[in-house]
Amino acid sequence: MSKKLTKNILILLAIFAALTAFRLLWLFYHAPTDQPIARDGVLDLSDYPLHENQSLTLNGEWIFLPDKLLESPRQLNASMENIPTNFTGGAKNDNHTYGTYYLKIILDETTDLDSLLSIRMPSTKTASALYVNGHLKERSGTASPEESSHVGQGNPYLVSFSPDSHEIEVMLQISNFDTTAGISVGSPIQFGTEKGVQQDIGFQDVLLIAMVVILVLHSLYSLLIFIFISRNKIFLFFALGFLFPAIDELLTYNSAAMEWMNFNYRWSFKFKELIYLGAAFFFVQIMRYLLRTASQYKRFRWLSILYGISALLIVVLPLNILIHVNITFFALYFISFITVVPLALKEYFLFRDESIFIAIVVVGITSGIIWGLIKALSAIEIPFYPFDYICAFLGFAVFWFRRFYRQNQQVIELVDKLEREDKKKDEFLANTSHELRNPLHGLINIAQTILDDKEEDLTDKNRENLELLVSVGHRMAYTLNDLQDFARLQERQIRLQKEAVNIYSAATVVLDMLRFMTRGKDIQFKINIPESFPYVNADPNRLIQIIFNLVHNAIKYTNEGSIAIVAAIDGNMARISVVDTGMGMNQETKETIFQPYEQEDASMTSTGSGVGLGLSICKQLVELHGGTISAASEPGKGSTFAFTLPIADPSEKEAAAIFEANDFFIDQKRVEGQSQTASLSENKNDNSARILLVDDDPVNLKILREMLDSAYDVHTVTNGPEALRIVSEQDFDLVISDIMMPNISGYELTRKIRSLFSLSELPVLLLTARNNPEDIQAGFLSGANDYVAKPVVALEFNSRVEVLTRLKQSVREQLRMEAAWLQAQIQPHFLFNTLNTIASLSEIDTDRMVDLLDHFGNYLRNSFDGSNTESVVSVKHELDLVRSYVYIEQERFSDRLDVVWKVDTDLDFALPPLSIQPLVENAINHGVLKQMEGGTVTIQITKIKEGYEVMIADDGVGIAEDKMSHILDGKQGNRRGVGLANTHHRLVKLYGEGLDVRSELGKGTVIRFSIPLA
Repeated sequence: MSKKLTKNILILLAIFAALTAFRLLWLFYHAPTDQPIARDGVLDLSDYPLHENQSLTLNGEWIFLPDKLLESPRQLNASMENIPTNFTGGAKNDNHTYGTYYLKIILDETTDLDSLLSIRMPSTKTASALYVNGHLKERSGTASPEESSHVGQGNPYLVSFSPDSHEIEVMLQISNFDTTAGISVGSPIQFGTEKGVQQDIGFQDVLLIAMVVILVLHSLYSLLIFIFISRNKIFLFFALGFLFPAIDELLTYNSAAMEWMNFNYRWSFKFKELIYLGAAFFFVQIMRYLLRTASQYKRFRWLSILYGISALLIVVLPLNILIHVNITFFALYFISFITVVPLALKEYFLFRDESIFIAIVVVGITSGIIWGLIKALSAIEIPFYPFDYICAFLGFAVFWFRRFYRQNQQVIELVDKLEREDKKKDEFLANTSHELRNPLHGLINIAQTILDDKEEDLTDKNRENLELLVSVGHRMAYTLNDLQDFARLQERQIRLQKEAVNIYSAATVVLDMLRFMTRGKDIQFKINIPESFPYVNADPNRLIQIIFNLVHNAIKYTNEGSIAIVAAIDGNMARISVVDTGMGMNQETKETIFQPYEQEDASMTSTGSGVGLGLSICKQLVELHGGTISAASEPGKGSTFAFTLPIADPSEKEAAAIFEANDFFIDQKRVEGQSQTASLSENKNDNSARILLVDDDPVNLKILREMLDSAYDVHTVTNGPEALRIVSEQDFDLVISDIMMPNISGYELTRKIRSLFSLSELPVLLLTARNNPEDIQAGFLSGANDYVAKPVVALEFNSRVEVLTRLKQSVREQLRMEAAWLQAQIQPHFLFNTLNTIASLSEIDTDRMVDLLDHFGNYLRNSFDGSNTESVVSVKHELDLVRSYVYIEQERFSDRLDVVWKVDTDLDFALPPLSIQPLVENAINHGVLKQMEGGTVTIQITKIKEGYEVMIADDGVGIAEDKMSHILDGKQGNRRGVGLANTHHRLVKLYGEGLDVRSELGKGTVIRFSIPLA
């Protein structure tokens, strides 16, 4: 045997010896003092005065009157009987079912007869009644000579009385028809002053209540842990394992509990047996879970079965049989004991963690069981002794504290390790996102280039695959952005630049940015935000990011229906909600949706799901603003994500504007020296480019105007609808618009401008607070020529404005010169044919020759006229050129060409030079003369309500459908295509509307355009 094992055995023996020694000391302390003993039915206390706090036991010989229930002494057939039964080794009264015990107590002469004395009656076998000096003081059940009127109970009780004399006659009636155990009294009867008896009882009650409270509290918190924290069975076993001993001790040492339940003796006995059985059973189950090797033994299963059978027997067996079978239950307890103890000692000797404390528990319970058996099988009166249980509780407590500490240390180590790994993961994802960004955008650009290349002969399937590749690439780009933002949030690198922000404008911008994602889905965007809704105090970039992520998430999980952005006032906060009619979420998903890397389950995940960071980023950004975010959803009914932001004070809006203004001025001063050399527009003059500034913030408009007013003709408006009205009525060289505006955003304004003007006809420069790829993409998709990120750098801003205004002026000049050039490029065969016609007429008709020479000279003079480079000329000037051209062509093709004029003579309006002649030339050369028989060209100018309509119609060959789509873009590569396209672009530039070409192959062509009233 090793020294370690010997040491462990000695420790356990020492603990057991200490408990036993303390138990013996406890017995010695509570043992009755040297007191008189009753003899021949008389307890003589004449030489034994009772002190104030003194009590004694009525042990000795009582007069026993069998088969009689008397209330006063009768010396009939009396015999002596010891109380308690085995006090001097006498036999029990097992042959009688009822009888009376009598004892006379002789008090000391000094005893105060007015003082209160007390008698405490212990538990008896079923029913009893106590008479003092012929008066009934208390009873338990109903003692009766007839079984029919007998009511067994057997609970202990306490009576107090004042003696009438120095002799006290005590009569104890007992009946027992419930068992065959007789009517003997097995426990001593306590007697003394009321204070002395109650003091003895009170001390035990205090210890009992303290222990019961401790047990019940342990049971309660174990049950709460089982219900609310962990469903591990061990906690349920602990709850019941603490509760049953508490009830057992309460029923054994306190009669009030049994009286409260009002059980008869039979069910009282069975209830106590079930409680004791339950305490033993759950102790075995607790040890089975605590001892790691215990679960390997099948004997525990058999023990559980035996306990179940025992409980059933207790319930169904009659009381007479149950009392005799009761010994088998003690055998079961003993088997359980010898099963658990060796296993506990085995673990202890194997030096397992915390096993020493389990061994202490076993030692404490073993001591309690041994002394319980001694009390049950002997006549020794053992007072209530809680310290065995206290030892067991301390063992359990230290065991759990040690285990909790050890597991807590493990948790701390694991958490520390997890935090390190989590940090490594975030760093890896951030680095990976940075490394993937460039190749990803390269792939997207390559795929987009192939898609945009008109010369690429792609099949529908390949085009669809490329579009899918671009779409997936953009989603991956969003994911990379989320990863970088999440890493910055984790490292607390994001700093908010708060200002007063218009929610409606931010919502409009986001919906415009994400509108392309709804292609192929039947989704309707809605904004339910009043225009008068107050501004919020937020970082505009981060606010757009929050709404962007929420709407982006809604689009992913919505295939049809609507997505609405709603705002409402909630106290001093604004509550912004994104409501969709999509898939919805279950409760489990809703509880984790804002956690990093969390996504909906596989059954609810859309094809566009990312890595689960968007909503987590939203939550962190909202909380940085001092708000909260929540989600409400039901599967199949859509979701609502709502967040709150503080409402801005009007002073904050003004301060934000001043702050932004300072940004403009600082940048302008910083680059003032550079901009002087870089600027190409030195002074403002009559030919200065006209610029339209669009911004809902008057301060921004003022700053931008001051930056541009010295070199440009600047006009300002504060909203999109007003800007659209002005550009449709006036000629501008550039529109500069902010993105975030009420009513319509800068993106939507750009789209509407593009429906009227091309990129070169009216350039648009957008001002954006965000420089992210999705913002830039949304701007270019809407039709913007360029963008400038805020805060605006003056040098960059002026340079971009310079480039775009020069572009517009260059295009306008090119259109003018192209028109003049087209007219000047008279084809040689036209000259030769005209001269040949003149030569021929000189021989046959000189008058016609002279007229032809006049018209030919007029045609040449008008073709090279300097007014052709102007923006407009009079209609008479244009018609004069047309008539000369038509006259020449009719002289050449008199039989094949017929021209019908439907023109009023009093017309007087201006139109672009060379706008009708190219159309007539096109109708003649490419229309009627393409037919052998020729045809008719109709020239018609009509006064209409809005102005004048010019129509050139022919009944020639017409235009094929495949050429119609390119007839006005100048890509045909011949004079016809370029001429029509030039005329069309100049008309659009001046009036907002170009040529209306309608043609049917084999039936002719009709071209119309309108000139509005000046």
